Amino acid sequence: TTRRGQSLPELDYSLLLPAETALASINAALDAVPSVVGETTAELVNARVTGEPVLMFEELEAVADGIGLSLGASMIAVIFLLIVCYHSVRRTVATLVAIVVALCLALGFASIALGPLNLVSIAFVVPLVGLGLDFAIHVTTRAAELEKAGAAPAEAFVETGRGIALALGLSAFTTAAAFLSFVGTDFIGMGQVGVLGAVGVIIAFVISLTLVPALVTRGKTSAATAARVPASDAVATAAPAKGWAGVRNALTALLALAAVGSLFLAPQVRFDTDPTNLRDVESPSMVALAGLMVDPDVAPYRISLVGSADDVAAFADEADGAGLAHTVMTLDRLVPEDQDEKLAIAAEAYPGILERVLGPSMLPPAREDARGDLVSKLSTFPTGDGSLSLYAAFNATGGTLDDATLDEALLSFLPQLLDQLRAQGEMGPVDAGDLPEPLRAQFLTDDGVFRAEVSPVNDLRAPENRTAFVDEMVLVNPQVAGAPLEISRAGEVVSGAMIQATLIAAIVVCITCLVVLRSVRETLAVLLPLVFAGFLVIGAMVLLDLQFNYANVIVLPLIIGLGVDSSIHLAVRKRELDSGSVYATSTPRAVFFSGVTTAVAFVSLALSSHRGTASMGELLGLSIAIVLVTTILATPTLLDLLKRRA
Repeated sequence: TTRRGQSLPELDYSLLLPAETALASINAALDAVPSVVGETTAELVNARVTGEPVLMFEELEAVADGIGLSLGASMIAVIFLLIVCYHSVRRTVATLVAIVVALCLALGFASIALGPLNLVSIAFVVPLVGLGLDFAIHVTTRAAELEKAGAAPAEAFVETGRGIALALGLSAFTTAAAFLSFVGTDFIGMGQVGVLGAVGVIIAFVISLTLVPALVTRGKTSAATAARVPASDAVATAAPAKGWAGVRNALTALLALAAVGSLFLAPQVRFDTDPTNLRDVESPSMVALAGLMVDPDVAPYRISLVGSADDVAAFADEADGAGLAHTVMTLDRLVPEDQDEKLAIAAEAYPGILERVLGPSMLPPAREDARGDLVSKLSTFPTGDGSLSLYAAFNATGGTLDDATLDEALLSFLPQLLDQLRAQGEMGPVDAGDLPEPLRAQFLTDDGVFRAEVSPVNDLRAPENRTAFVDEMVLVNPQVAGAPLEISRAGEVVSGAMIQATLIAAIVVCITCLVVLRSVRETLAVLLPLVFAGFLVIGAMVLLDLQFNYANVIVLPLIIGLGVDSSIHLAVRKRELDSGSVYATSTPRAVFFSGVTTAVAFVSLALSSHRGTASMGELLGLSIAIVLVTTILATPTLLDLLKRRA
């Protein structure tokens, strides 16, 4: 289609990839180049296609392909972990069926309530598998513990519900609250993830208490005389292994020291605000874009100002003096200066040029001498060098060059050049109205709005260059706009949204734990490991050279929502025990496997060729692993320590 003199691709939004048809048309035109200009000339053409529609096409394609691979790898790993955790095919199958049902219900809700998903929320489908497993693992392992103690299958799940209701319900609420903290932010991608994650967690919670027990106990006969085994008495209150308490205290102290040390690395954490860095750098459109970015004459990252002719002219004059501006272009600056002097020079030179080009043809003897000299020079080329079409023709004819070969190799564009030369002989004064419409439309709208465009000196893919250029242009005129400014301001919005969501999640989780647990001591034991984990994640990011971006920015709020679950289960289970160690129960095992399955689901995203999706998997997998180690070690230790002090 055409708009304001420019050709634009037709995007078909009924397709998963709207630019697919337009890109296929462009590629077909490129494939036809040899038949239009000849095979020899086509060898000299190196064409690449880029632009926002093509970048989005390849990005969506990478995300779609990566989701399938990640989901498959995640399911295989999850099946293996469930078998190791349960030692039971029946429980494994029941859990998997429940997760598939929960995933279908969550996506059905998303399609109705949210409409089209974005790149961030699409990628989050895979981690929903891991999140949904948490509740099912806790319910099933607790019931297996009770069955081992002598309870009938159905009675085991009933007692599990009584014993685990507080921890499971509180975990579901705090995780959903962490997700919902995204909804109030200005980042739409995070808002969709928040709604999808919260609904998915609630659905998984309900299914874990209903469908999972039904599937596990289906077909099993329950003994009518089976004695009730209270959840708190299902395991022997054995003392921990000798020396384990001392080791656990030492490891917790080391974690606390490492967390404090990580605070000194926090100022070095960076947020990558450029969305193009989330894409595959080896994709054709990104390769083409990289080639443009290094040339300031064609680099697409530019700053513009729109307004009246006087406003635009004043801005252009002031921007000319800016140290980081390469060129400043307006409509008036497209019109040649000193036209009278230049036209006089052209008028004097044109007759001589025309005579030289269109004069008498080279006489046969002179042509033969020139041919012999050319053949002699071509003979000195290194053997096998086929980089020049003329040399290729020379080799193909066995070291001879006939007239047809010379004309094809040297003069194929001469007719077009002669037409241009004749047109130049008709030159005269020009003004803005004589400019080609596609060019004029870029700097003047039909309703009389003018535009000035500033290209940068430096490569704006470097954050420091982009920030300096934007700051300089805003200082010239605060009303400027353009991709560099959008990237900088979007980064500020998203980083602010991340901080806002983290604070909301922390406040909600803290208040909820205080209200439900009714103990400051237990609330501190639940939350302090999360603080340690948050600091350790920050330190690990600096040491591993990881950056926040638009995809993985959800890490910190999710650490609170997901990490608090493990601490809550350990704290509530320890409250049930009159004496003995919580490590003698099934709860640490359930915490471990629920954390590992969630981490595996996130890590599987790292298989995606989409860099944003891969970075989300890497950082979330790392974060959950740190949270898992921190909570399993620190929560029981802090509970014992605070209990002794009390």
